[in-house]
Amino acid sequence: MAKTYKNTDARREYYITTWRKMAETASFGGMTLAQFIAATETPTTVRENLAAVTAERAGLLRERNIAEVELRKMLRLVINGVRSDPEYGEDSPLYRGLGYTPVSERKRPTSKRALEVMPATPSASVA
Repeated sequence: MAKTYKNTDARREYYITTWRKMAETASFGGMTLAQFIAATETPTTVRENLAAVTAERAGLLRERNIAEVELRKMLRLVINGVRSDPEYGEDSPLYRGLGYTPVSERKRPTSKRALEVMPATPSASVA
């Protein structure tokens, strides 16, 4: 039974090793062993580049996530500063401009009255 390789890099290496051991000076498919090696390097190089870019992307995503946490802290610091500033506060146009609802524009909570339960009507008794 023939060996099968899911990974083409492993299969390429197997071909090179076997060719080198058994017929190094022979040419197959119009190529020498050196020509075959040179012609088949591109996928390996591209795969290695993709692995490097994937690792770099993972690192950049981690950096972005850390920076996002810091940004949220700074945003909270600014809005809390606006709220606590006596010149601006929670009822200022600046507070509204930053996307918050000023105190004077907030809706008052409505009270939810309990529904009155109608008493059950006596049913006619069957004699």
